[in-house]
Amino acid sequence: MFRKQKNVFIKKQKQSKLTLLDLVGFRISLAVVIASLLIILVSVVEQSQKKEVICSQLNWQCLSQQVLYIIGLSNIEGFSILTAATLYILESWERKQRLIYEAWQVIDNAQVSFSTSYARIQALEDLNKYKVSLENIKFPGGADLSNINLAYANLINTRLSQTNLNNANLSNANLSKANLKDANLYGADLSGATLSRVDLRGTDLRNTNLNNTNLAGALYNQETKFSQDYPLANKQMYLIASNSNLKNADLSNADLNSTKLQNSVLDQANLKDADISFSQLASSSLINANLCGAKLIQANLQDTNFTNAILHHADFRNANLDNADFSYADFQNALFEKASITGTCFCKATNLEPEKIKTAIGWEKAIYDDEFRKKL
Repeated sequence: MFRKQKNVFIKKQKQSKLTLLDLVGFRISLAVVIASLLIILVSVVEQSQKKEVICSQLNWQCLSQQVLYIIGLSNIEGFSILTAATLYILESWERKQRLIYEAWQVIDNAQVSFSTSYARIQALEDLNKYKVSLENIKFPGGADLSNINLAYANLINTRLSQTNLNNANLSNANLSKANLKDANLYGADLSGATLSRVDLRGTDLRNTNLNNTNLAGALYNQETKFSQDYPLANKQMYLIASNSNLKNADLSNADLNSTKLQNSVLDQANLKDADISFSQLASSSLINANLCGAKLIQANLQDTNFTNAILHHADFRNANLDNADFSYADFQNALFEKASITGTCFCKATNLEPEKIKTAIGWEKAIYDDEFRKKL
């Protein structure tokens, strides 16, 4: 679950260049030298205040006399304390790395079967305190992170679906592209947080502090719960539901698997590399839409208008494309295996390959230009 993040941390440690401070012997020697210089400095100050002079010239003989003078003053205890304190400071970076590793270990060992883990919460807060990125973490569904403090945390592209974040402090955190689908954020603090292009479908945001929260491009649906007085207008969010107006929407890389979007307008929308498999888009409009690399496996696209759409590497396998309109669409390297294309219009379409079209069901009953039909 979290082993990937821990392994990345270990890999970075191994790739980092070895410095002299990484050597225990050097740290001890340096601590002794620093402690000696500090004691000499204090001794010189005391001598100057008492108008005592051990030597007047700065050379090795003078320095050795000063050291012997200090030993004579029985400063061994003070010297030991200073050496230990200096060594403690020099080892602070190593201790920090060890604590970070141990925190990842705690998170990694948290059992998926136990939704509540106070050790996991503490470990996450510790990592955030040390400014460690929590990007791309995939939390188990149902994880209890209620009351956690992750203010200013980097949670980009984190999977928090079905997670309990009740009363969590996520103020000024970066949750861009995070998956918060069906998560509980009741009473959470998201003030100043970045939630651009986050998935909020089915999320409970009641009584949540959304002051100055960036929600541009966030996805929500009719199951998303906002506070009654929260103004949804002008938040630049996208309603994912039937009969939606998503014209010019940026839904690239969006996970729209098994989504109901029938009768919706997605003209000029950016759906590059989006996953729309098993979704319902019947009778929708995707005129001039960008669907390069999109997955539309087993999607219902019956009677849908794809006029002038860009469909490079689009995957229509097993999809229902009956009576769809693909006029002027660009099909470079698109897949049609076992897709149903009865009555589908491919008029003026470009980069359409006869071999791939013939892998579809009902290809004989589709509508083509005369020139292309001759190639079949």
